[in-house]
Amino acid sequence: ALVNKIAMEMYVSEVKRIAAEGSGLHFNAVHANVQQLEEFDIDRLAWRMKWDALCLWGMLGATLLTQEAWRMGPVDLDDQTGEDDEDTYHDALEGCDMRLGELTGRPIRQHAVATIKKVIILSILVHNTNQKANYLQCMLGIFLQSVHTPQKVVKTLAHMGLLISVTSISSVIQSLSRESNCTIKSLGCMMLAAYAYDNFDIDLKTSDQRVKKSNNTLKHLTSGLLFPLQHGISLDDLCCSQFLWEQSVNNIYVPETGRTYRDLLELHPESQGGASTLCQLWYNTWKILSDLAEHGPGYFQNFKDLLGELEFVEEIPVVKTLIIAACAMEFVNSTVSGNIQVITGLLAQARIHNLNEKDDVEMPDISDHFSHPLSRTY
Repeated sequence: ALVNKIAMEMYVSEVKRIAAEGSGLHFNAVHANVQQLEEFDIDRLAWRMKWDALCLWGMLGATLLTQEAWRMGPVDLDDQTGEDDEDTYHDALEGCDMRLGELTGRPIRQHAVATIKKVIILSILVHNTNQKANYLQCMLGIFLQSVHTPQKVVKTLAHMGLLISVTSISSVIQSLSRESNCTIKSLGCMMLAAYAYDNFDIDLKTSDQRVKKSNNTLKHLTSGLLFPLQHGISLDDLCCSQFLWEQSVNNIYVPETGRTYRDLLELHPESQGGASTLCQLWYNTWKILSDLAEHGPGYFQNFKDLLGELEFVEEIPVVKTLIIAACAMEFVNSTVSGNIQVITGLLAQARIHNLNEKDDVEMPDISDHFSHPLSRTY
């Protein structure tokens, strides 16, 4: 009895330690931001819980794992499957018989699933001790909201301690929407953003029992993206409206130049050094041999190391670009008027609207950022 009492006091103490404010497991739904979502990592959360509740973590591990898997020691699933390999990750969890070194897929799956279960059990215990320690519950709530989980399921899981309430999930979504809205407006005012949009369809099926059901459940919407321009692009580079108009085929005061797409071949003219093979022919040859070595019969793979690397003519560095999703719009971009509405709606979200209104001091001047015909359309 004394040993049980000491063990229970030790477990309770560890749970309180994890539930404390400084443990990093508190999530404020009202002030949620995108950075918190990007930093979520189940392995990091498991390591933190193991560090603060070593005894309780070990007890749960001994209970969940079989004796054979327990003797093999902890296995990090990311180390076995590699980063950014989602298919292999899920195969390891769902029963794919992977043979990695001396370990088969079964003990790896046992450790991975046991780690997830331990994190869930400890999160429920911690949330029961301190309602503000709801880190995992918030992450799961956001995920279920993104996949349109019915509210009955969300409420059931919330009563089980696995999720936050429906109201709290709505607060998180509103907070993320406010942050995204401010980011879009800030990026739009900088005038150094690119806009992209595409159409998508949603079938709004309902589970309500009605006498007369509407057959028109398919909605045609348009999604939009904004991302900042990279590679040192400045505002002066984008002030090209007058230049484009002077080169436009719609300008009756400009004589026809007779240029076609073939003029693009002159962007990088061949050197006059007497090279036996032109760059264009050399690239085509290298590409065909590369495809044979990469995707052809196994015999050609022996020559893969002999290909070498292509010489860069003008290299554009690869950079990581921030992508911001705009609000979906109820416009159909399959027509000219629909495309105009989409462009107007995207610019309005970036606080670029009412182009004829001169009293809005916060709206940037875009008169030189569009060609004249497009400005007249607005």
